[in-house]
Amino acid sequence: METTSRDFRHLTRVALENETLQDSLDGVRKIMPALRQNAIDQQADFDGICDRATAIRDEAIHHLDRYLAEFERRVVRPGGACTPGGHRRRGLPDRE
Repeated sequence: METTSRDFRHLTRVALENETLQDSLDGVRKIMPALRQNAIDQQADFDGICDRATAIRDEAIHHLDRYLAEFERRVVRPGGACTPGGHRRRGLPDRE
């Protein structure tokens, strides 16, 4: 697996200039409101689902320090590294 994060800004500029991609995004922008409304209409308790999602988000934000510490433990335990900037430790194989 090859990381492209260091090329992100360049790749976004290239993508923004891609006419085919922009045409596709325009199509998505036109159809998405109807698709979203259709999905909402199919839910018996859409407001309840939104309330539950908000509660989950708020809980995650409130306990973010605990979740990040657990994430770090699970990365480090098998030999990974959590370093500033998210750089992968040298010598570890890429995972597919």
